[in-house]
Amino acid sequence: MFKIKEPERFELVNIDPNDISLFIPEIEAYFRIKFYDEELRRIFTFGNLCDLIINKLEEKETNDCTKQQAFYRIRKALIEGQLFDKNMLSPNTSLEDIFPLKQRHQLIEKFETHLGFKVQLLEPGKGWPLFIFRLTFLVSLVTLFCSIPVGLSGLVLSVAAIELAKMPRNELAIKTIRELAEKITNENYNHIRQAPSAVNQKAVVLKVKDLFKKKFDLDDDALRRDTVF
Repeated sequence: MFKIKEPERFELVNIDPNDISLFIPEIEAYFRIKFYDEELRRIFTFGNLCDLIINKLEEKETNDCTKQQAFYRIRKALIEGQLFDKNMLSPNTSLEDIFPLKQRHQLIEKFETHLGFKVQLLEPGKGWPLFIFRLTFLVSLVTLFCSIPVGLSGLVLSVAAIELAKMPRNELAIKTIRELAEKITNENYNHIRQAPSAVNQKAVVLKVKDLFKKKFDLDDDALRRDTVF
């Protein structure tokens, strides 16, 4: 009797790399992430790809969640400091309404006390006064070679003037609560982030397998962690 030859199993390595490249945008679209060329060049196995997707999803979720936590932290500080009505607060609320020009420095200081850390809300000192004082410092430095008393006096006065000029002005550097939440997220991440990421890694891997199986008609055995592209 003739033996029926079983068809060879189709492996991931047998797929044309161009077909994989064309499939990548579908993965990006499904998970709402973006791959970069340098990242893809480091992908050699199916496990590498899954790890990259999981890392991107965790980063995305962490960022979104931390911004939300930053907003809640801001709202809590404003309510505790009796600085604004919680029912009127939203991401688009203007900081001008919360910190009016009159007593702005005092109100910001009160807000930071309840927030638990400093936030640079005011525009830093800059412009021509700072430039002039720095120029005066250089001139005084040169004057030291001609007259030590005059040079030292100029250095002391110019240093003091520079420090005064660098002090924050009374203008707000950002405009809304949304911008404040983003600023706090970027600059004070450890103060805000509390909960660990909740990405279900096993579910992500199963979904990536499912996408490959449907696209290239592969079996589960062809999609192991160590399966090479």
